[in-house]
Amino acid sequence: MITINLLPTNLRNHILKTRFIFLFYQFLLNILVFAMLLALIFIALVVSKQFYYNNLIATESEKLIEYTRPSLQKANKIASYITANKLIISELETHQKNYFKLTTFWGDFAQIIPSGIKITYIELDIVSKAVVIKGSASSRKDLINFADKINNSNVFSAIISTTQFARYQKNENINFELRDGITLKRD
Repeated sequence: MITINLLPTNLRNHILKTRFIFLFYQFLLNILVFAMLLALIFIALVVSKQFYYNNLIATESEKLIEYTRPSLQKANKIASYITANKLIISELETHQKNYFKLTTFWGDFAQIIPSGIKITYIELDIVSKAVVIKGSASSRKDLINFADKINNSNVFSAIISTTQFARYQKNENINFELRDGITLKRD
């Protein structure tokens, strides 16, 4: 094949050079556009992945909050019960300090009960310090012994007259009620 070129060699070389430069720049531009497109795709993937994980974390957090909410409510309820019980206990302790010590009372009272006496009822009026004791005695002697122990005890300020026991008709298996003259001693 024969090529006829009417252009001067310098101009022809210059055109060829310009053409190669144009093609080279066009190639570089295509690579740049492709690289930018890849970068945008990568950024979109990273953002969508981050969005997915954020939504997943938010959903799991909501589930955890819903799961723990009843536990928190129970914990708050328990804390309110503890606070209320502390208030009640402090009121009882104050009341007990102002009037008498129950533990001391029960211990001392148990020591003054003779073996022939069975207590069925005790009423303590904390304000007036009045005491009512009901029970049964196996004999009049046991009942008189119990009255003497109450009179001489550290628990009661009592003056029980043994003459009041004359009203009981029986000498054995006596059901009694001691009401008048028995009061608690203050600590």
